[in-house]
Amino acid sequence: MELGETEGGALELVYEMDGYTLTITGFDDLDDDDDVYAYLDAPNNTGPGGLGVCADVDDAMQCVPSSNDNVTEAEYLVFTFSGLDEGTKVGLQQLWFNNYHDGNLGVGDLINVDFSDIGGPSVDFEPVTDGMELDPGNWAWVNDDPSMFLFGEGDSFTISYVNQTFYVSGFAASSLDVPAEVPEPSNLVLLALGLVGLAATRRRRQ
Repeated sequence: MELGETEGGALELVYEMDGYTLTITGFDDLDDDDDVYAYLDAPNNTGPGGLGVCADVDDAMQCVPSSNDNVTEAEYLVFTFSGLDEGTKVGLQQLWFNNYHDGNLGVGDLINVDFSDIGGPSVDFEPVTDGMELDPGNWAWVNDDPSMFLFGEGDSFTISYVNQTFYVSGFAASSLDVPAEVPEPSNLVLLALGLVGLAATRRRRQ
């Protein structure tokens, strides 16, 4: 499923998925008002954009300034799951990251992924060293254990800036019965244009 067809921000991005609802919200601890936007950035001449955070938008919901549409200092995104059927969970399998618009991700660049809402770890993930490269500049955090990172009604996880700007370019998750069996990723969500061919390739390989 491709989400980044048009650029723009929203106080809440809400998507009806296969078996659950996903709500994405953006936060900026340095902003001087209460309105912060989850923002889908369009591609430019350096590559796809993705999901970021914007503190201020104009009347057309475009980021002001336009350069402040990724995840940067003091910013973070919260992903919340709801609308699950009784006895089901959402199993998170992959998170995709890029920094195409600001020189790409490099060794030593960190992104915090916080699963403490479900009793999991809060870790500084280094995409280039610890991730799987999906295509040049696009890296995935991969969960190989289907019994980990299971989200119930109202559960959430957070992705935060550490030392380098980034976009969230996609994720893979599935709604599954509990106890969990090895899930097939029924929801491969793309948050950046230009990755549709890659998604089709990944699905054929599974």
